[in-house]
Amino acid sequence: MQIFKKLKAILRLREAVRKADEAHRETGERYYVMPASADGKLIIMDRLNFRKLKHKGYITNRAYVRDLEVECFYFTPYRDGSCALAPEVEAVKRKQYFSWYADCIRKSKNKKRNGIHGKGQTGH
Repeated sequence: MQIFKKLKAILRLREAVRKADEAHRETGERYYVMPASADGKLIIMDRLNFRKLKHKGYITNRAYVRDLEVECFYFTPYRDGSCALAPEVEAVKRKQYFSWYADCIRKSKNKKRNGIHGKGQTGH
């Protein structure tokens, strides 16, 4: 990954982690930093919002809160402060994030190469 793209990825993850920690301090709930879309954006989600998205059909009914912990790039501790992200796990999650971000960049480049530049354009 190019240095500027890597820097952008680092800053994006750092900002999402900061927002998750800030929300955790305000409410005490556990928050998860999740991939939002194929363009590399991240969202911060708690259990309540996860259930709402599941109810509305944006997330499959087969998904569970445990899946959030596996798929997320960062999570805050529980309300009582237990089960915080261990430094070893944080390093693995960070690598997972960079791999996902690099894949988003690759997919974006492939779309541009194939002539798909915007809504409604198929490249023909």
